[in-house]
Amino acid sequence: MSIHAFETARFSESILKAGSKAVIECIEVYDNNLFVGTSDGKIRHFLLEPEEQPDGLTLIHMRRPPGWVAEATVGKGKIQRIMAFQSLSVLLVLIDGRLSLFNISDLSEIECRHLKGKSGIKHYCRDSGVSLGSARTCEVVLALPGRGIASIEIFNDGGVLTVAPHRQFRDMPEHLYKGYEVSAMCRDGFTVCLALVNPPRSAKYVMYNLSTQALTELFEFDVAHTFPLIARVGLGEFLLTTWTDPQTMGMFANSKGSTSRAPIEFVEPPQQIAFVSPYILTYCAHTELVAVHSVLDQQQKQVLEASSLRTMCEADEELYISTGDRLTLIKPVSFEDQIAQLLSQRRVGEALQLAMTVYGRGRETESAEMRKQHLANVYRRAGLIQLTDGVFAEGTDSLFRGGVDPRVVITLFPGLQLKPLPVRLDDQLLAAQTALKSLDATKLTSAYNALISYLMRVRSHPQLMDLIDTALAAALALVSPKRLVEFVQSPNRAVVADCSPVLRQQNCFHAYALLLGQAKQYREALDLWKSLELGTVKDPTYPGLGHVIAFLAAVPDSAIVLAHAADWVLARDPKAVSLFMPPVREGETPRNRFEPDEVVNVLRPFPEATDVYLEYLVFALKNDEERFHTKLALSLLDRVTRSPDDPILNRKLLTHLVQSSRFDVEAVLRRVENTSMFATRAILYGKRGQHAKALDIFIHTLNDTEAAEQYCREYTVGKPHADRCALYLSLLEVYLSHSADPAFRTRAIDLLNAHTTELDLTKVLPLLPDSWGASVIRPFLWRSVRTSLNRAHTARVERGLARAHQIAVHSEYARLSSRAIVVTEESRCEVCDDPLSEGAFARFPNGRLAHQRCIKSRDADPITGATFD
Repeated sequence: MSIHAFETARFSESILKAGSKAVIECIEVYDNNLFVGTSDGKIRHFLLEPEEQPDGLTLIHMRRPPGWVAEATVGKGKIQRIMAFQSLSVLLVLIDGRLSLFNISDLSEIECRHLKGKSGIKHYCRDSGVSLGSARTCEVVLALPGRGIASIEIFNDGGVLTVAPHRQFRDMPEHLYKGYEVSAMCRDGFTVCLALVNPPRSAKYVMYNLSTQALTELFEFDVAHTFPLIARVGLGEFLLTTWTDPQTMGMFANSKGSTSRAPIEFVEPPQQIAFVSPYILTYCAHTELVAVHSVLDQQQKQVLEASSLRTMCEADEELYISTGDRLTLIKPVSFEDQIAQLLSQRRVGEALQLAMTVYGRGRETESAEMRKQHLANVYRRAGLIQLTDGVFAEGTDSLFRGGVDPRVVITLFPGLQLKPLPVRLDDQLLAAQTALKSLDATKLTSAYNALISYLMRVRSHPQLMDLIDTALAAALALVSPKRLVEFVQSPNRAVVADCSPVLRQQNCFHAYALLLGQAKQYREALDLWKSLELGTVKDPTYPGLGHVIAFLAAVPDSAIVLAHAADWVLARDPKAVSLFMPPVREGETPRNRFEPDEVVNVLRPFPEATDVYLEYLVFALKNDEERFHTKLALSLLDRVTRSPDDPILNRKLLTHLVQSSRFDVEAVLRRVENTSMFATRAILYGKRGQHAKALDIFIHTLNDTEAAEQYCREYTVGKPHADRCALYLSLLEVYLSHSADPAFRTRAIDLLNAHTTELDLTKVLPLLPDSWGASVIRPFLWRSVRTSLNRAHTARVERGLARAHQIAVHSEYARLSSRAIVVTEESRCEVCDDPLSEGAFARFPNGRLAHQRCIKSRDADPITGATFD
């Protein structure tokens, strides 16, 4: 597709006089100075004065330079090329293969011995990347017949203009050019791109480094079909023309010999070439047209008529062309207009590419801030066009890069149902908003996904975080409720009241409840979850009651937790009792934010949950209130009564009765007194100290001697020795009362041997049957005697140690009492300096006196802290 990238400006008059047989051979322009070389050996100098016409076109007037020579004959042959060096005020002119220097002001020749011996020159070039007026030393690369290339310098040496071989760059080595002639050349920095021709056999393009003398071959080309042309198109980058059947191509190559651009396909083979960024302009004599191609996408953008064109000269981003006796200026349309054209044709990609190239590289006439603003404006317009055309991801990306206010972007999507924002929409914004309103469901989903990506990128906006997160929540509700839940579960600043309409409309009740919870609207959040749990409303993202329980555990208001637990949570899952049972870590003081009476009252309809909580209260929190111990015992008792065959429940009841000493034994005993719960009754008798009754139940009623002995083991844990002896003696008496039974006789003997230390020999012997010989109880007797002797010896040693300690204490007391401590009214505490008479005091071994209240340690000096031996 075409674009009006260039326009022509005509000159007010002909360069040559009417009837002149001469023609224009070359042009050189810098600033407003125009130099024209003609076929009759003359150089003409003009000052250019452009004038804008009423029709919008430009007319260029030519004036003779005041005080300067405007025309001079400098040779007999045609002027092949003029090169101006503004910094030195000289012209380097090629006349019939010879180079000469001329003064700009009077066009007089400057004698240069170094140039006289050089003839047959067809090509020479300077560094295309250096401004004409910036270099104090001007460098020129010459293509010498049969000698490759050589570099010269032109400089002012003490007021004398001098031309000499380059002081750094040496001539091209012979082996690099031998057999070839230079057909075209162009330089950028140290790199010279050359077209080397050896007709009719071969031709090739090469890159030559002036500093290192390294040569890089690029590719060969067909001499018969290719008119070699070279143009610099960027830093170290060139465009080379070559024939590739069936057409001529423009190949890009950089100083390293590689390329990063696709080639340009020319419709007709060109004979002249110029680069006016970012366009390549080529002239084809066959069609008499100038074709304009962009180096950005390698596509043809425009065609200009140029009949009988003889030469082209690029200067200051403009192109001068000559057609015999007249000149025409081809100047670029402003980039702003070019971009506007592309956008109007909805060629957004091309417009952005051009804008990034133009405003990214910088223009001397604009500040960096101005270029940035221009680029942002292009992105803004491009983004709105892309949204209107249904290219949503690219559109929101362009709006982001254009720095568009997020409030504007959010306003374009009325489906979010947010409250009106203080934003005014121009026609382009309204068009984009209208287009988004009319999308079908599939495209609307794509649009909202693009919006979500955009909002994620701008979330860090300091003043708009609440609005952006609110819009994010609304957009996610419209396209992805699952992602919405993930979003609201992460840190966010969405305003729940603003996004509630769309959340309710899209049935995103779980996410809505989460936002309510984050806003500390706990009751409202729990009411929503209750509706979800009871099925009043539906939301597939609702994870279930477990989430609600976890949420309740984090709610700081215990009244809310108790109310909702009693209302519906426990009814749905009694395991929710865990809400009232925070874990107790080892080494920490147990804490519970709930009053036990309130919790027990809430749990009354749920017996199992009640037991779980009471166990937690009694065993984990170490609560020692009798009512809770008794309530747990009675509750477990009721459950056992209802499920008497449940071994786990029975074990839990018995364990509590054995381990707890805080419950009301009489209250529990009254409930089981006349029941068949004999094990429970036995434990309760034991709690009353009626061990004989308890053992009788185990042995005679339950016929469970193992349980009887287990009962003894459990009840003697932590008890005094005398109590342990009494209980085991009671068990022995029961066994011995049935000693005629071999089983009980065996149990009695085993008990004697296993618990020798808990059975007093003097009390056991009278109980033993006369029929038992000494051999039957020999192990018991032997252990008992040893234990008795050991106790006796231990007692004697302890008495001796106690007597010795008593004597030592008396001796120390007598020694200390024999010393007089003189205390007067002036005596003062050596720690606080108050009088000793104000309270009790002590004397340390080193003689220091101090109040009792001032002493930190009796074993250390109160002043120095040194420990006494």
